Amino acid sequence: MNTSLDCTVSAGELRGTVDPRFSRVADEFERNFRERNELGASVCVMLNGAPVVDLWGGFLDEARTRRWPHDGIVNVWSVGKAMTALAVLKLIDAGNLDVDQSVASYWPEFAQAGKERISVGELLAHQAGLPGLAAPLPA
Repeated sequence: MNTSLDCTVSAGELRGTVDPRFSRVADEFERNFRERNELGASVCVMLNGAPVVDLWGGFLDEARTRRWPHDGIVNVWSVGKAMTALAVLKLIDAGNLDVDQSVASYWPEFAQAGKERISVGELLAHQAGLPGLAAPLPA
């Protein structure tokens, strides 16, 4: 059974639920606000398909006018790099990925516009010479 986290710190209210086995996560979440000047944050940890930690609180803006919602969406920026690295390493370990092979050997549609010889390793190391966006995409 989960217990509730419902408290007030300098950044406002913190809310959510946490399985008692993960109470240290709730303690650190609260500590981020109390001692580390966290403005707003959320965390959700799933175990065997069920949430064991679901916490949120603080504000979305520095003016502290918009409270952090339970279902808020935020940019995670570079966290995808760590997830990609873990997935790639698991695939390599299982013998399902060779970084020296071409990307097209795994994804045939990639072999367009002169990209047929780009290796998985070159792609992962940002050495493929692929263009970036010069302007933001429309929302």
